Amino acid sequence: MTRLAVFTCLFFLVIYHGFGVNPGLCEEKCPLVVTDWSPKDWKECLRPLISAKYRSECGIAIDISSIRMFLDDHLVTPTITESDSEIIVTYMATSDLQDDMNHFVRVFAKDVMGTEGEKTWSWLIPSGYGFVPDCP
Repeated sequence: MTRLAVFTCLFFLVIYHGFGVNPGLCEEKCPLVVTDWSPKDWKECLRPLISAKYRSECGIAIDISSIRMFLDDHLVTPTITESDSEIIVTYMATSDLQDDMNHFVRVFAKDVMGTEGEKTWSWLIPSGYGFVPDCP
């Protein structure tokens, strides 16, 4: 059985290199992860800087056109910057967010090989906070 598996893998590698067809049988998935994000837990600010740092575990390039960010289930347009082997996705609301409420963020991206990575988190803005001058 092992010889059959090795033969099958070699067969598909020959097909891939010879004809440009990739059946996906011989490659390992390489995770696309969010290494850091903010805000976390709570933030005393109605317009916090929202950010996520993406990195491929294998150093595969991230497809910048695939990046999506949602704030409270609304698609927003973040700023995307490249830093070393990471992609940094940032967004700041153009109007005050509601205080005494949990806010939810979801970021999604793919690398150039099609591997997807997603991060969802929430944070609370405590009640009674207006716009803080040194925010974010």
